[in-house]
Amino acid sequence: MSQAVIPPSSVVSSIADWKRLYQYAILERDSSKVPPRVAEPGHAILNRAKAPVTKTKVGESSDLIYALRMLGLLEKVAARERSAA
Repeated sequence: MSQAVIPPSSVVSSIADWKRLYQYAILERDSSKVPPRVAEPGHAILNRAKAPVTKTKVGESSDLIYALRMLGLLEKVAARERSAA
C-alpha cells in the first residue's frame, strides 16, 4: 500500500479535506501510528466546525460530531492494542 500524503492542517478547509484525513486515520492498521493519524483529522474537524455556518453543508455538523467520536474510539482501541503487545 502506498503512503498517503496528508496536507498540513493550514490547508484543510473543505469537506473533502477533513474527510480524507479521517479516512486515513480510520484505515491505519498499525496501532503505533494511530495517535499522529488521529491528531491531524481531529484538528481539521475542529477547524471545520468553527467555520461560519454559511460555509458548511447541511448535515455536516452531525458528520463532524460522528467523526470526532469515532476518532476517540480509534485512539482507545489502539492504546489497548499497544498495551497488550
